[in-house]
Amino acid sequence: MTAPTQRRIEDAGRRARSARSARPALASRLLRLVPYVVMSLVAAYFVSTTVRMHGFDLSVIDEWQYLGYLFGLPGHPIVFRGDLVGVEANELFSCYGAGPFPSVGSPCGGDYTDWNAYPQAGLNSADGYTPLYFWITWLVGKAIQTVTGTNFVIAMRLTGLFWLLPTLWVSYAAMVRMRTPRYFALAIVLLFTVMPFSWWAYTYVSTDAAVPLMGALALLVVVRHATGRGSLWWLLPIGLVGGALKITAIFAPMFAVVALFIHWAAGAWLRSRPRTPASPRSFGRRMAFWPTAIPAIAGMLGFVAVTFGWIVARGLMAVGPAAEQGITLPPERYLGSFLDTIPGMLGNFVGMGTDVYRVAPWVVAVMSWLFVGGVVGAAIRRHPSVAAQSLAWTTGIAALAFLPLLFVLTVVQGVPFALPARYCAALAPMALMSLALLADARSGRIAVTGIIGILVWNQLANAAVLA
Repeated sequence: MTAPTQRRIEDAGRRARSARSARPALASRLLRLVPYVVMSLVAAYFVSTTVRMHGFDLSVIDEWQYLGYLFGLPGHPIVFRGDLVGVEANELFSCYGAGPFPSVGSPCGGDYTDWNAYPQAGLNSADGYTPLYFWITWLVGKAIQTVTGTNFVIAMRLTGLFWLLPTLWVSYAAMVRMRTPRYFALAIVLLFTVMPFSWWAYTYVSTDAAVPLMGALALLVVVRHATGRGSLWWLLPIGLVGGALKITAIFAPMFAVVALFIHWAAGAWLRSRPRTPASPRSFGRRMAFWPTAIPAIAGMLGFVAVTFGWIVARGLMAVGPAAEQGITLPPERYLGSFLDTIPGMLGNFVGMGTDVYRVAPWVVAVMSWLFVGGVVGAAIRRHPSVAAQSLAWTTGIAALAFLPLLFVLTVVQGVPFALPARYCAALAPMALMSLALLADARSGRIAVTGIIGILVWNQLANAAVLA
């Protein structure tokens, strides 16, 4: 056999072995996509079915004003302070009502320009938001309307999927990065998909829809950095975009700052001490203080800069008086309202709005047990790594302390009002992570997965009934 022939035979053998080894690798990569497909299909079914069953009834959480903003686009690109909601949204309010209110404003078919017949004298308080959320929602909604031929209101509501799906994907990726088994991470994000918060935020037009995504992105950046990969400078664009979306997204950069500080402090303290059997198995990434602190603080400052920049800009662009929402608290109610915020996210986040969304009480009770139990349980137990311990501690601190801090900020700004637990939405991905960290025993994960499966099945089976 000649040398060239021998080389050709050897090359053919190498190619064959390479092809055989590539097949399992390709199959493994495809299998890793299955959870993303499953969560996308479940979310699409839950959102689309619920949106279809809503009809034209409006959400009591400011959807009248948000739709007024969207009806005005693109011709009226920004809602200024003093702008009116508009007759299209007024017609929906008059003819279909909102939640428990069958009709609001002028009679159906009446004068939709009788502004005094509507709340806030017809003024739109959505001027408090930058145009970012509304332009994204309008562009995505118009694309949905063009492709499906559905009406404007339904198309705008279906944009909830645009915010929900990446929230699920990023939260799942963060849990997997922390070595949560894929089936368990999938179950946990499906739990979030069918929670009452998701019913309100993702099946109506709601500015709350964008907030958990900011939290999930901040969580993933922190997790990747703490476990040895990824730059913290991603926190800067997260802070800038979060500030342009909603003030309650501030909890995302706040969480990152606290989590990274705790990780740095805990790691430095443990490395300075001799190892014991009780020491964590993994100290994680060795973090220098300033290279960690500077990008984290930059993300926080970016959020604050955008927020206060918009406050100044909207004041300069005002065309009339601000809408009187009737929610500003008198000084004698400050203390009581502050105390009401102390449960924070552990208060009524899971059960929000169930006086309108009449989900079965046992469903809310079990969801609350998983959600609150995950946060509290993970915070008080010992974890095998500094990364897991710092995440659990920070989530426990944030769930209790961030909402009261935000209330204090509203008092300082001179616009104090009662803060609902849904304002903690940016911390929802962190609470899901806590549940993943708590159930680290195989038997516990299987049991919790079974419970979540029952909850998800119940919610999907009743999606058309409970809308």
